Amino acid sequence: MEQLAGKVAIVTGASKGMGRHFVAALVAAGARVAALARPSAELDSLAAEHGERVLALPCDVTDSAAVNAAVEAAAAHFGRIDVLVNNAAVYHPFAFESGSDAIIRQHLEVNVLGVAWPIRAAIPHLRQTQGQIVSISSESVEMPFPMLALYAATKAAVETLSEGLRAELRSDGIRVSV
Repeated sequence: MEQLAGKVAIVTGASKGMGRHFVAALVAAGARVAALARPSAELDSLAAEHGERVLALPCDVTDSAAVNAAVEAAAAHFGRIDVLVNNAAVYHPFAFESGSDAIIRQHLEVNVLGVAWPIRAAIPHLRQTQGQIVSISSESVEMPFPMLALYAATKAAVETLSEGLRAELRSDGIRVSV
């Protein structure tokens, strides 16, 4: 039985790794999926692999306008949004003292803003369907590993944001989980 038949999910960071597995699992459960990721052959191959059940949308999650456009394209294409899976993240071990401005900025933009922008864009749609926001975190929040302090801090920010939004969105029927 397809538990998610008729449901529509958005998955960020969908082209490879865990994101690709989330897309496959959601499709197997009956959902249709808007797969967001930076443009790549891997992203293009998702639609070929899953057919009409997957809409591949090239999107940089650090660009709020691009995220807004992708969420609206997903809603227009599928007619609704029931689930947002915030999976996109960067994970580059580095000694904080010698971390470049670019790598520090990339962690903050992808791992924090890349979660905030999709949530903000999806809330009006999730309110209509009483949907769910799922954000992927890491055990490093509880055990920050050397060379991954900033990564752990960004995932702690995701958990704190999710906790606050859980209370803020509860009355709208939107579930928030990590």
